Amino acid sequence: TLCMFRAAPFFRAYLESLGAEVVFSPYTSESMWREGARHGANDPCFPVKVTLAHVHHLLYRVHDRGAPLDALFVPHFTHAVTAVRHVADSASCPVVTAAPLLVQSAFGAPGGELERRRIELLAPVVTITRRDRIGDQMYEGFAKRFGRSRADSDGAVAAGFEALEQIDAQLVSRGREVLDGVEAGRWPS
Repeated sequence: TLCMFRAAPFFRAYLESLGAEVVFSPYTSESMWREGARHGANDPCFPVKVTLAHVHHLLYRVHDRGAPLDALFVPHFTHAVTAVRHVADSASCPVVTAAPLLVQSAFGAPGGELERRRIELLAPVVTITRRDRIGDQMYEGFAKRFGRSRADSDGAVAAGFEALEQIDAQLVSRGREVLDGVEAGRWPS
C-alpha cells in the first residue's frame, strides 16, 4: 500500500542494519492485482486488496519458486509518512491499520498458507510519525527476534530515518528539476 511504499526506505535500512535480507514484491500490476485480490473480504479498501495481492505474490511467486521466505512484514500502520506539514494528524485509515489482520485471516489460519510454508507474519504496531514511540515499537517488533540489543535497534532506527531523509531530499530535488523544466517550456524527462 502507499503507506508501506512511502515508508519502505525506513524499514529497509532498519532491517538491513540488523542483518536481515529484505525481499520486496514488484510494483503493483494488473496481473498481480487480479491474481491476489481474490483473497479479500467482501469490500475492504483498495490499499488492503493491494496488500493481499502482494502477499499472494510473495508466497506463490517468490517463496514457492525457490526464494524461501521466513517472515512477512505487514505492519499495523497507525499513521502515514507524508510530506504534508502543519496538520492536526496524519492517522491512517482504520482498515489500512487493520491490514495485518486481513492478511492473517486470508493466509494465516491454522493449516493455512503461512503455516504450511513456515512463514511468520510480523505485524507490529508502527507509529512512524512519532520518533518518541518508534524506537520501542521497532525494538519489540524486530530486534529481539534477531537477538540484537536495544542499542543496535536504536542505531537501526537512526539509519532508517536517515534513509527517509535521503529519499525525501532526492524527491524534492527531482521535483524542483521538473518544475524548472516546465517553467522553461521543457517537458520533464
